[in-house]
Amino acid sequence: METLPYCVVGAGPAGLAAARWLKAQSAEEYQHGMKLFDFVNARNGAVELTRIETPTREFESFGEVFESALRQEESVTGQINSLYELCFKNKAFAEMTELQWFLTEQVEEEKTAREIVAKFRLVGDDPGSLLDLDRELGSRAQG
Repeated sequence: METLPYCVVGAGPAGLAAARWLKAQSAEEYQHGMKLFDFVNARNGAVELTRIETPTREFESFGEVFESALRQEESVTGQINSLYELCFKNKAFAEMTELQWFLTEQVEEEKTAREIVAKFRLVGDDPGSLLDLDRELGSRAQG
């Protein structure tokens, strides 16, 4: 699983709270990866870590950052679905049970990302609305 992009869009204080939100999200995604890593090790499996592509670091807008995050969440959902299907075909029931947690988590992750994307689409390029949305995102990092 890859982590979400962490960046600051533009100059000045606008976007700093959104960057904190993305940093908190990245830490959460790391914990999810470690949960799966630990499960594989507990089942005496072999974990093979491979190269992860460098995430995009520059975006044209705040909204574009979260569009990218949504696409990433949708990709992760597809990967988990594929693993679940493989487990089902191989009657790997313990693994299916573990992956069920991730499937449920992905529903929430995609919902959150879609809601944020919808808000960015709603406010467009309005500076005041973008600042308000940035503040809203910052409250997650502190709460």
